[in-house]
Order: sequence, then structure tokens, then C-alpha cells
Amino acid sequence: MHAKLILRAVGLAAAAAAAPVFAQPVVDGQKDAAYGGAIALQTTGTGFGDSGHNSCDSFNIGNPGEVLTGIELAIPLVELGSPAGAIRVFAAVNGGGHDFMSNQILGSLDLGTPNLGEPSTLDFTTLAGVQHVEFTPASGATPVIDGVLDASYVQLALQGNQTGFGDNQDPSVDKAGGSELDGMYAVAADGYLYLFLAGNLETNFNKLEVFFDTESGGQNQLRDDNPDIDFNGLNRMGENPNSGEDEPGMKFDAGFTADYWFGLTNGGDPTTIYANFASLNGAYGDYLGSTAPGSDGELGGGNNFYGIYCTIDNSNIEGVPGRCKPAGTVDFANGSELDGLYGYVDEANNQLYLLFTGNIENGDGGKDSNSGNKLTVLLDVQPGGQGTLRGDNVDISFGNLNTMGDDGTGNGFTMDAGFEADYWMSVKTNNFPVYQVLDCAALRTDGKLRDFSENSLDYGAFDGNFKSEGVPVPYDGPLLQIQDGFTPNIYCNYGPRLTQLDPENPVPGLIGLYIDNSNIDGVTDVDVSDAGNVTTGIEIVIDLDEAGWDGVSDIKVMGFISSEDAGYLSNQFLPGLPSGSANVGNDGATRDIDMGNYAGQQWAIVPLGGDPCLDGFANCNGDGAVNTQDFLCYLQKWSAAFQSGNYDASADCNNDGNINTQDFLCFLGAWSACQ
Repeated sequence: MHAKLILRAVGLAAAAAAAPVFAQPVVDGQKDAAYGGAIALQTTGTGFGDSGHNSCDSFNIGNPGEVLTGIELAIPLVELGSPAGAIRVFAAVNGGGHDFMSNQILGSLDLGTPNLGEPSTLDFTTLAGVQHVEFTPASGATPVIDGVLDASYVQLALQGNQTGFGDNQDPSVDKAGGSELDGMYAVAADGYLYLFLAGNLETNFNKLEVFFDTESGGQNQLRDDNPDIDFNGLNRMGENPNSGEDEPGMKFDAGFTADYWFGLTNGGDPTTIYANFASLNGAYGDYLGSTAPGSDGELGGGNNFYGIYCTIDNSNIEGVPGRCKPAGTVDFANGSELDGLYGYVDEANNQLYLLFTGNIENGDGGKDSNSGNKLTVLLDVQPGGQGTLRGDNVDISFGNLNTMGDDGTGNGFTMDAGFEADYWMSVKTNNFPVYQVLDCAALRTDGKLRDFSENSLDYGAFDGNFKSEGVPVPYDGPLLQIQDGFTPNIYCNYGPRLTQLDPENPVPGLIGLYIDNSNIDGVTDVDVSDAGNVTTGIEIVIDLDEAGWDGVSDIKVMGFISSEDAGYLSNQFLPGLPSGSANVGNDGATRDIDMGNYAGQQWAIVPLGGDPCLDGFANCNGDGAVNTQDFLCYLQKWSAAFQSGNYDASADCNNDGNINTQDFLCFLGAWSACQ
């Protein structure tokens, strides 16, 4: 490694005396004076989209009629009341807790309609169009249950709205990174109604809700006394008189009175499909069982005396596109970039503040979805830790942490020499309404703490809030699962390290997060010259005891952007990669990446008590003030090294081991930010 762009805590006491004294930062995603100059600035253009400058056609509906794979089910007509005439069907994708309705409804919502949110307050009579499909089943040849559209199916409806729950790009049968309902098809054969819903159901336990209106009577508005199945998911959509809110129950279009409900979800490793069925008139229902994607639809392990079959083929990567995202506001970004890293240690209050200026693209899913790019932040604050991520850390973030770790073959994401991570954080934000999430985990040299039965004693921690609340993610509970000796993985809404030490007395507010996504400047896909001028982004505060700081070690930090499952890394690291670097994911899965193979050092030290403006490149002449003399000082050093070809660490602003134009732009950004 060549000279480092790092600011060491050692020896900064004298500089601190000359530095200005500022109030601690306000966690609002904006750069405060206390941060001083940048610890690191971006050195390569973003490969994950330049927010505010990405093309997005809000009128593009894609090709939903060409999707030939999806969710297939067969229900005996007798179990639907043996309808003699027309059948009405409502189909929708809902969140994992039956608690956040997407914009993927058949019949379709109008183009541009966002996700609908809380289902118990929905009234479909207030929305344009008809959100159900009415048909008399045509007889035809018996389809093969395999999740692939057969020729005998009759098309009933096509999707007319871009999906707000993620546009799947994974062509495998058993995995999907988004949910969409592209079309509805049906045929009657052998006493069964065969229903085919083209599209995808994300493998994060999003729910497919299908309601049938086949009899007289039924529920136009869902009640709260329907059968308790799928963890009472059906009633979660119904009236909730005890919530303290106005939740009268989901109301269908006029003329639609639900008589039967079929629910389906999928997820886990390996991916497993789970199905449920209920009568809303006879007040009975059952868990039907499970099956695998691409199966023949036979369900096992449940009470399927109804004779229902279902399966999924999730291989679709066509159909409707993801919903166009606005950009340039506090809440929305349609690209991800990291422009600058700023840090402030408030020793008096025992807190570390970090600000990654730039953007993180909103995911398309609801608040419980894994959708959206992730910002991973790693801290090294004490001896020991993980220089290579293990595969036996706590379960958190839909398994993303261990996705980055050793899979048993000796791999695992490996950091540069001198960095052994003690703490892991993952940031995401989702769409409509906008929700921000921070997941956290303590990292230990020997992996998570376990009891004698190999159950975790360490917590996977998460918390989030709606951006409309206007406050940071609070990390103040209420979730706190007990260490009972039987549960393999435990979770909490508090700081995981200190909660593990004293789970009976959790401390609220140890961690906070706020995202300001309004930046539309900074780096582009090729130009980094404006990185130092960005003043908004992702801001985190963490208690230093919670982080694990021993009070004497350097506080080291690194951050990077990845795909939603953390399996594919961008080129947006801070400190940055060499100029012109492509996305690191092109070199392999995250767990196979060794940062030692990339020039420069992708971690930095947050100064204690010092000011990066005074202690970094911006104060080239070391006189305790950043002014024109520093510009001339650096220009002289850079020109001499650039023209002679002789390496000079004091001119290598971006720490890539070379002296070139990117170093001058790096200095210019840092110097400008310190004016």
C-alpha cells in the first residue's frame, strides 16, 4: 500500500487547541460545521446511477402480456360454492405482515398510482377504475401445474401500472427480487378453476391475496372476525376497532362481496411456498401446506382436504417495469453515490457522528421489504474483530450480513490490512410512503455469542421510521426478544451490543439515522470534481460504548454501496477506489472480494478532537488556516510530482498510489469545502 489518506487521532491534541469549537451535529442528513472538512472524497464515478439524472419514462408499461411464468393455482369449483354463473376475482400483492398493500392489483390501478399502504383503511370505491375481474370460466384442456402459462388459459386482465414492489432481475425459478402481477388468466377443467397470475412474488414473504366473489352475500368490507390463519393475516386487513386509528377494514369496489380467500407467500433458504385458504361466509379456514417453486403444486404438511394445488415460477424478468422514482427531494433518489465521508467524535457525550454525503436509491418495496440498494458501514474500534467477514454472525437484514461472509469454503468479504470490523450497519430506504431503516450487529472475532445449544445470545437489531415523521430512526424499542435458550436467532429495536450485556434494561436511543436524499450534484458516472461540494446524505450517530470503542484505539470506518441482497458491490466506496474503477461486483460475489486486491486503502480514521480541514490535505502548509496559500502549496507539490513522475505521498490526495488529475480534483474539493 502507498501513503494513506487517513487522519490519525495520535498527535492531534495540539491541533485541537487551535481548531474552532462547534456544537454537536444535528442528525438530519445535512453537513454541520462540527464535521469540518472531508475525511475522504469520492475518487471514481458512480456505477449505481447518478440521482436526478437517470432517464425514467413514467408512461412505460413494459410488456405485461408477454409474461408466461408466474403463480398458478387450481381450486375445486365445489370449494368456491359451485358457481353457476360469473365469478369475480380480486388479486393483490401485500407486505409480509399483510400490512402494506402494493400497487400491483388485478384489475389494474391507473398508471402512476403508488403503493397503497395500510390495507385496513383502503376503500377501493375511491380509486379510479374497477379493481377486480369478472368472468364466466371457459372450459378448456387441463393445464399442467408448473407455474408456466398453458395454451388453454384465457386472458382476463393485464397490468396497467408500474410496480412499486420491485422489478425482478433474477431469472431463476426459485428467487425474485421484486413483485408484480402482469396478467390474470383462467380456465375451467375437470371440476377445477385454474387461475394463473403472470409475474413474480418476491421471495421475502410478501403476500399474494386472492379474494373470490362466487356466492350471494359475502363481505364488501372485511370484518375482524374471519378465521385466524396465517398469523391472523386475514383479519389484519379487516376492521381494527382497538387500534386507536380509523381502520374500518379494507373495502372492495361496489358489487364485489368476498366469499373466499386464498393466500400465498414464499421465502427462506431453500425457497418454500406456503398457502392458506378460508371461507368468509362459513367462517372456516386452514393452512394448506407447503411446496417448492416449479413443483406440480401438491401441498404437504398442512390441512389440504380441499384438494387445492399451487406453485410459482419466479423467472420472469420482463413485464411491467419498476415505478419511476422522483429525485432531488429529501425523500427520493433514483441513483446511489457516495461523495464524501465526514466524521465527528463527541467525547463529552460519548457519541460518534458519521455523514456519507450523496444518495441511496429508494427501493420499490414497502417498509418490510428487502428492496433497495444498501449502504454498509463497518467500524473498527478495538483490538480483534473480523478482517474477513465470518458466515456465522447474527441473522439480520434478510440474511445480508452472512451473505457477505464465509460460506464454509474459507472465503468472506476481506478488508484492507489494518482493519478488523467490530460493528456492522446497513442502511436502506423504501418507497411510497418513504421509510428509512438501519440494521445493526456487533461483530466478534470468533463469531456471534452462543449458548450451550448453539442458539444466539447476540441480537440482530433493526429499527426504522417513516420519513414523514421528520425525526431520526429512534432505536427505542419496543421489540426485545428474550434469550430463552431455545430460539436460534433473537432480535431487538435497541443497540445490539449493550442489549446483549443487559437485556432486562435496554437503553433507548443509542443509535440514530436520517437520510437526506436531495443531492443531484456530486459525482456523475465519469466526473468526481464536484464531490466535495455535496452537503447532504446519510447521517448516523452511535454511542461509542455500543460501537465497542475501548477509549484508546483509532476509530476506523469504511462504507460502500451494494445491491439489495448485499451480494453485488458497487464502485462507491469511501475512502474511494482508484479512479475509473468499475463496480466491484463485476469481479465476483461480495463474499469472494478481497479489498487488498484494489489499489489504495478503503478505510479511514475519524480524528479525535481535531479538524480535518486543519489536519488534512486542505491545510497544505500546516499553518492552521485554509486559504490561498494552501492552494499554491499543493499546486507546487502536485505539479512537481505530476511532471517528474516521482511519487509524492503529500500530493496523492485520493490515495490511489498515482499522481494525476484526479488528485488535483480531490484536493480542490477538500480545499473548497473548508473555505
